[in-house]
Amino acid sequence: MERHGVKIIGYSNTATHLAADASALYSRNLYNFLSAFWDKEAGKPVLDEEIGDAVRLTQGGAVVNDRLK
Repeated sequence: MERHGVKIIGYSNTATHLAADASALYSRNLYNFLSAFWDKEAGKPVLDEEIGDAVRLTQGGAVVNDRLK
């Protein structure tokens, strides 16, 4: 499509493509984050106190993140 001398290239219905792209981006980011801390022997991520406290929202059914309290 061309408007005012500018050729516009893209999806005609962008909204139908956003959910899949956003979901894929989120899952890729989550995978990359967890894989950096993954302990293969323990079968779980091992986070030091500083990082663990920054990313942990709940623990044992209680909200433990100060930003959410």
